Amino acid sequence: TDFSDLANCLGRAAERFGEMQVLNAIATDGGLLRITKHGGEADLSLREIITTSFLSSYSDLVYHRVAVTNCDGLIIKMVSQTDLVTYFNLHRDILGSNREKTIEELSLGNSNVFTVSELSPVFSSFASLHRRNISAAAVVNERGCLVGNLSVSDLRGMSISQFSDLALPVKDFLLNDQSSSIQDMVTTSIEATLENVVELLSEARVHRVYVVDAARIPIVVITLTDVIRLLVTS
Repeated sequence: TDFSDLANCLGRAAERFGEMQVLNAIATDGGLLRITKHGGEADLSLREIITTSFLSSYSDLVYHRVAVTNCDGLIIKMVSQTDLVTYFNLHRDILGSNREKTIEELSLGNSNVFTVSELSPVFSSFASLHRRNISAAAVVNERGCLVGNLSVSDLRGMSISQFSDLALPVKDFLLNDQSSSIQDMVTTSIEATLENVVELLSEARVHRVYVVDAARIPIVVITLTDVIRLLVTS
């Protein structure tokens, strides 16, 4: 199937999608948390908020943001994983004895880095993410070197008229998207410390950091969730 046929197929799918009615909306990327009592005292500690809302003790379910409500049930603030890591960066004593330990010493992150070729069609790459229930992939060239990051965030703001872009190779899709993850890609080395990683995540305001070797082959990916989980379990 050539590009024009694929683009036309995606265009027809976009038309059908645009005609659908929204019957129900279920949030799968956020939790709801009440942290104030009638007397104004905090219900939970920061550790309890993380373990009961951002992370689940019973499954791999992870919430990336949490709505905070007052005693009247009104949402007064949204707190994200990025907010938490930014707080850790400002108060580095929270990192404790792990502060100066390296990524390798802590076994931090996932060494099974999922990659997609920069020449792969975007739609098939996102389909692979969906099948694996993950939100991003390292984009590599023909030598396996890291050249970008493809994330579900790259679909944010996409209109129906842009559905045909999903037929493009990943490289072209990311280059066309000025807010894409190419600009947001952050890398470090295996010798970096936990403190270094927290600083990178916080200051770049990204969701993940890729650890690359001397040839820029991605060998580990560290997410906000990885850092938060380490801090509450150590």
